[in-house]
Amino acid sequence: MAGSRQEVRHNVLERLEPGVTIKGGSFGELRDQLGIAREDVSNTQFSKAVRSLHYHHDQITYGREWSGEPGEQTKGHYISLR
Repeated sequence: MAGSRQEVRHNVLERLEPGVTIKGGSFGELRDQLGIAREDVSNTQFSKAVRSLHYHHDQITYGREWSGEPGEQTKGHYISLR
């Protein structure tokens, strides 16, 4: 399995603003909120870049959180600059 590409990681970092947390139900929603076209970066490339920036480069915070009423909860993603 190939790692994330440097240009994708750079693109993510350029679009995140200090103090702002981006939340979405999927990596695709996060990518769309950052204004990265799905034609340019696939969900797989984006998720690899986010995880790499969190786990290996220690530049962003990535996590999952539950929302909604009990029994109808969904688990979403969030990212922010460190």
